[in-house]
Amino acid sequence: MSVQQTLLSCGAIFLLSFFAIWAFWFVERLRGDSAPKVAVLARDLLKPVR
Repeated sequence: MSVQQTLLSCGAIFLLSFFAIWAFWFVERLRGDSAPKVAVLARDLLKPVR
C-alpha cells in the first residue's frame, strides 16, 4: 500500500509542477508588453567583460 501511495504522490507532484509552469507562462502572456524584459532587468549582468 505504501508503494502505491508513494507513486501517487510522485505523480501528483509531477503534474502539479507542470501546472505551475503553465500558470506562470499564462500570467506572463497576459501581462504582454507591460512586463519588464529580462534583458532590461539584467542589463549589468549581460554587459560584455572588457
